[in-house]
Formats: sequence, C-alpha cells, structure tokens
Amino acid sequence: FGLEVDKLLAFVSAHLAAALAFLTLIAYARTKRTKLLFVTLAFFLFSLKLFMISSELFIDEIAWVDPVSAFLDFIILLSFFYGVIKK
Repeated sequence: FGLEVDKLLAFVSAHLAAALAFLTLIAYARTKRTKLLFVTLAFFLFSLKLFMISSELFIDEIAWVDPVSAFLDFIILLSFFYGVIKK
C-alpha cells in the first residue's frame, strides 16, 4: 500500500502516548502531586513528536521534522528526569 511500517507504528504509538498523558493528567488532578505534571508533559511531547513523524504518512517529507524531533527528545528526557527526582 506504500505505507512505511515505522511511520505507521509511530502513529499508533502517538495515540498511546496521548492516552497516557491524559491518564497522568487525571492522576495529577486527583493527587495534586506536581511531579505528575512533568510526566504528563513528557508523555504529551512524546505524542506530539510521534504525530509529527507519522504525519509523513499523509504529507510528503517535511524538512524540519527531524531537528524538531531531536530537540523534543531532549525536552522529554529532562521532563521525565525532573518528574522522577522531584519530591
């Protein structure tokens, strides 16, 4: 069908990451633990990154996706790290 398996898997993973971001946001609303906000941010940014990567299924190659994806990886790692070490 002309679909790239890695981009299709990224599309499915983006939905999973968005669902996890939603669930951690609900957990934050219930517990008010600020560390969950950083985890929510990480899941949200991860889903955004994967949606950008998978957008190439529907649109031709986009030149800025790779550099933005690398930058988001850095922010995601920092967010997870801060969420883990925050008391």
